[in-house]
Amino acid sequence: MRPRTALLHLALLTLLLGVAVDPGAAQDTAPATDRDPVDSSTAASTDEGDQRLFFESVNVTRVNVEVFVTRSDGEPVSGLSAEDFELFEDGRRVEITNFYPVENRRPMGGIEPAAQPAGEPPAKKSTTASGRLTQAALIDPAPPENQRLSLIIFFDNLHLRPFNRNRVMRQAQAFLLRHMRSYDRGMVVTFERALHVRQPFTGDRRELLTALDGLAKLTGLAVQAGSERRQVIQRIERSQDGREARSHADFYAKSVYDDAVNTIDALKQQVAALAGLPGRKILLYISDGLPMNAGEDLFVLADNRFGGQGISGQLLATRYKLDRDLRELTVAANSNRVIFYTLEAAGARSHSSLSAEYGGNASSYIEIDTVRNANERQPLLDMAHDTGGLAAVSTNNFSAAFDRLANDIGTYYSLAFQPARSGDARYRKIEVKVKGKGFTVRHRRGYRDQTTLARMRDSTLATLLYGSQDNALGIELELGKPRDRGDGTFLVPLAARIPLAGVTLIGHQNLHRGEVRISIAVGDDEGGNSQVSQESVPITIPSDELATARGKFYAYAVELLMRKGRQDVAVGVRDELAGATSFVRRSLKVGS
Repeated sequence: MRPRTALLHLALLTLLLGVAVDPGAAQDTAPATDRDPVDSSTAASTDEGDQRLFFESVNVTRVNVEVFVTRSDGEPVSGLSAEDFELFEDGRRVEITNFYPVENRRPMGGIEPAAQPAGEPPAKKSTTASGRLTQAALIDPAPPENQRLSLIIFFDNLHLRPFNRNRVMRQAQAFLLRHMRSYDRGMVVTFERALHVRQPFTGDRRELLTALDGLAKLTGLAVQAGSERRQVIQRIERSQDGREARSHADFYAKSVYDDAVNTIDALKQQVAALAGLPGRKILLYISDGLPMNAGEDLFVLADNRFGGQGISGQLLATRYKLDRDLRELTVAANSNRVIFYTLEAAGARSHSSLSAEYGGNASSYIEIDTVRNANERQPLLDMAHDTGGLAAVSTNNFSAAFDRLANDIGTYYSLAFQPARSGDARYRKIEVKVKGKGFTVRHRRGYRDQTTLARMRDSTLATLLYGSQDNALGIELELGKPRDRGDGTFLVPLAARIPLAGVTLIGHQNLHRGEVRISIAVGDDEGGNSQVSQESVPITIPSDELATARGKFYAYAVELLMRKGRQDVAVGVRDELAGATSFVRRSLKVGS
């Protein structure tokens, strides 16, 4: 993932989009093949006098819902069938169109095709009479792309003490060694008032372990925050009246609130960057705690110290509530198929505010620590609950927390349905029920069905950021020789060739017509990303030339404005009639 802090380079990455070039121009940037490009003088436009063919674009979407079913002791329940589940959208029961059960990381039958990664032997499947895979199946057959696991380990160093972080880090390393597979994607991210990708997505456990080792050298800013809190407690105790005490609490609450908002914004940014990435996405958020109501504990202290003098501190504290920000975060996570697992690295806490240096009433300090601890745990509980994950709070048994995460990764049910309304961008609630008693059911609470434009944008960005490529249409991408403009920037020809054999064309009078949507994004080696540019391109072919055209390809050409250095280019193509998509990425070095 490229950090947002580098977006200052956007002005130098503006896309100069054009339309499809004629066959001669296309040959300048593409080697000759047995599939000649279609003449764009026909393919790119129609005369004003032509009757337009009106058609409805196919926009088939499928919503996947990971469901975790456990018994009262927390152990996962396996062996359920599609008939054991009921799925509801906004309270209305919907048909389960796809059912993919997984047990101990092995697919146990269902109607999702499993894909084997390149370079690995095919799984040997042994089935029972019912069609379920037995334990004789080869260990870890790779899942299909839309079930592939992407794990993001997010250390919130702004709200972490180094000792707490490092002991959790060691447990995280042990977890990766035991449970990470070569076909999984793992990423390590830290937040210190800015997002830092310590290790981009990789399937290599050694790279992830090395990245985690490097975190031990980083500071944890929660130590400074603890010192500031103690100083404010002293000021409140020395205050002359309630007004002065609450002003100290208010100043502190504002600082805590700003830090919490920045953290939530960073999490939103991370979640948004995962939007177009296919498969299951788990974000493990590690923190000492995040306040639901910033500074509430010190407002309580001020009220206890000075009673009814002045405006109530509890009333002042309502200005620093973060429930709305957290709700926006979990809605975004649900919409992007991201599940939060949260871990309170501080573990079981003592009453740290008790100190002889403050003076005052000990019971009051116990009260404010109780308020603070509950306040900082609530967001961790809500983030996990609302997205179908788990929270580990008020415990020092981190290995048990990682074991529960491993259970969820290894054993789950993926249900899918086709929404009645597609692409209306509204947030819709999801509910899953399981037949039988004594089961606990967890799943994401909703989703937002994105428009076609938004899905193309997100998938193109995912291709650019993570290299995830799914080239169902078989498009070919060529980058030509950069042309120096003399001002430090270069024009780079790009040609995308789309095989017409895979494009849906509908006959109308003496013409066959179709339409493709092209989306393009560019990223540089310093973390800058362009906006995703999209263009809808009509393709028109005379009916008597259709058979010949099916063996050719449609050429679409643009010039991209780039600056010197390494550049990545992602291109997405969508057949607007059939709904089929392709996404590819290429890299080049611009300038000497």
